[in-house]
Amino acid sequence: MPPAAMTCWFGDADDVDVTSAAAAAKGLGIDIAWEMDEVQQLLHGHDLLWNDVEEFRRQD
Repeated sequence: MPPAAMTCWFGDADDVDVTSAAAAAKGLGIDIAWEMDEVQQLLHGHDLLWNDVEEFRRQD
């Protein structure tokens, strides 16, 4: 995705292991993946980090 199309994005801290949730959700749409136990455990165990597009542009 071109950076100009972004308004914000979400991510996890570097020390968060997303392997289980990513494997469970692979190939699924957001509505189905959201309900997966592995995804819910990740969401309840860690806060998603919200990033504004201005933060991305400052990294250039």
